[in-house]
Order: sequence, then structure tokens, then C-alpha cells
Amino acid sequence: MKLIIRPHNPIKRYIYLAFFGVSVCLLTATVVDYGSWKYLSHIVAHNQDYQDLLKEVADLEKENKGLYLDIARLKKSGDAEKRIRSDNHLALVESEKKIAQLQGELEFYRAIVRSSEVDKGPRIKGVRIKQLQGESRFGYKIVLTYINKQHKYAEGRLKFELRGISNGNKIVYSHKELAESGSKNMKFKFKHFHLFEGTFKLPEEITPLQIEVSLSDNRGRAVGEKNVYDWLTVVN
Repeated sequence: MKLIIRPHNPIKRYIYLAFFGVSVCLLTATVVDYGSWKYLSHIVAHNQDYQDLLKEVADLEKENKGLYLDIARLKKSGDAEKRIRSDNHLALVESEKKIAQLQGELEFYRAIVRSSEVDKGPRIKGVRIKQLQGESRFGYKIVLTYINKQHKYAEGRLKFELRGISNGNKIVYSHKELAESGSKNMKFKFKHFHLFEGTFKLPEEITPLQIEVSLSDNRGRAVGEKNVYDWLTVVN
């Protein structure tokens, strides 16, 4: 058995311990510092991605808003086009109605002109009744002619009566009783052509059958024959 004797030096031991402790602290601080920088750089990198994402979202929202505006403009344009088409269609229908009406008027007056001859007195050359909007409302046109070589005036009065049935009884209404507009005394003074026109309204209980039109001079004497027209032949 050997006995080993070592010198006792507590100061040196404390120095080693202190050096070891400092080394451990430095190593720990280095590791912690490296980890902190790594973590911070990771946060910064992710924060940049987040900012990029926010920018992309803002750009998409702006683009989406622009698309909504484009859709709204296109919708307004489509609605305007529909309105224009509808208005054009209505205008076309109205124009066709007017053309048809004018063609009817033209044929009406052509027939009058073709039938005009030298007359001894005023004559009734055309009678037309047209149904209007509103219950039992009608418009009328009555054309008189007086064609003579001396170009004299025709003077007198026109008599206009409606014959019909009311509650099973025959009844006659004068023009004055039915008239809404137009001449009520039906007097005339003209050369060549004269047009009476106006509107009248029938009583609800009457069924019209005939219209009688006649002429008289200023003294009340009958001029020519009475003209009797069936209601259905003059209404259109």
C-alpha cells in the first residue's frame, strides 16, 4: 500500500471552478444569442410574407371592386338597351297603327274624289264612325261635296240621327243629344268640300242599328234624299 501525498492548494481549485463557470456561462450566452437571432430572423421573414399577403389581399379587393363596377356598368348598359328596344318596338307599333289609319283615311277620301261629279246641290259623300277609347264613345266624320261650274257656295244645315233599340223599343237620338265635341248646330257654308267631325257617346242601354244623315237649306227645305246607313257598315 502506497501513501500518496498531494499538496493542498484550495486557491487553484477555486480558480478552475471559476474558469469552468465562466466558460459555461459564455457557452450558454452564445447558444441563447444564436437562438434569439435565429428566432428573430424567422419572425422577420414570416412578417414579410404576412405583409406580402396583406398587399395581395388589398390588390384582390381593389380588382374585385373594379369587376363589380364593370358588372354594374354592363347591367346598366343592358337595361338601357332593353329599354331602347322596348321603346323602339312601341314606336314601331304606333307608327304602323298611324300608317294603317292614314291609309284608311286616304282610301276614304279617294273614294269621295272618284265619286265627285257636277252637283245641283250639296251632297253627302262619305260617313265614317270610329270607336274610341272609353265605353260607348265614338268619333265621326261626314264629308259633303258641292261641285259646280260656277263655284258657288253651298249653305244649309246637316241633320244627323241615330236609330236603335232600347229595352225592346225603337228609339231615335239626335246629334245634339249624343254629341261630346264638334259642331252641334251642324251648319255649313263651303265650296267643293266640307268635313264635319267630332265625338259622341251612346247611352248604355241602346243597341245602335242605323244612322240617318240628311241636308236642308237655310230655309229648312230638304236638299236631296235622306241617307240611311247601317251601323255595322260605317263603324270601323
